[in-house]
Amino acid sequence: MESVVTCSFLEKLFRHLGFVRLDGISEVDGTRWLLPECILVVFAPAVYFACLKLTAFTSPDVHLPTEENSGTKNIGLRVLNAVGTYLAVALIGGAGVMVPSITSAVYFFIFMVSATYWSLNNALGRRFGYVCRGTMVFSGIHIIFLYIYQTQWIQQNIDPTDLPARVFGMTAVIGTDCADPRAAPLLTDEWSRFVNPILLLILYFVSSFESQFLLSNQ
Repeated sequence: MESVVTCSFLEKLFRHLGFVRLDGISEVDGTRWLLPECILVVFAPAVYFACLKLTAFTSPDVHLPTEENSGTKNIGLRVLNAVGTYLAVALIGGAGVMVPSITSAVYFFIFMVSATYWSLNNALGRRFGYVCRGTMVFSGIHIIFLYIYQTQWIQQNIDPTDLPARVFGMTAVIGTDCADPRAAPLLTDEWSRFVNPILLLILYFVSSFESQFLLSNQ
């Protein structure tokens, strides 16, 4: 029994696979383990059937836009382009300064180059679409590494206080207490450490939509 509830190899293996014992667990930790699964069970089928319904009623007929609708669409596209570009540049700049490191220096460099080019009365346009596409890929990889770094095995091999972790911005937000490894004690009280993953996730989606918009409409 002890090998299942302590930080033994078997317990760590099952915990990293998402299997934990729930007897005697606190309400907060129980919610943290079960709530994502419950949300997934409810929303996954709903999203699936919604997609089926939307694709089933797609009309194959092509309707040419009228001149009035075309003008309205062009105005809407210009507004979306302006808002999306401002938002993307701002998010890239925020990601570059939130947690200073070599990784965030990439975002800061992209921000400085894009902002400087834009300030010289140059339109970012399609080129910025490729920049957003690259930023999307980089931020996605960055988020994955940050997520993986919250696991116990990685933190045991690369301590959060070690130079490589600090240089590359691998911040440990939660840790593992072997007295109850199902819990997730916070390892930092710096607000920037909590905001950074959220900012990167927003940047990922904004970069995805903005790159698709710029590369398909110009």
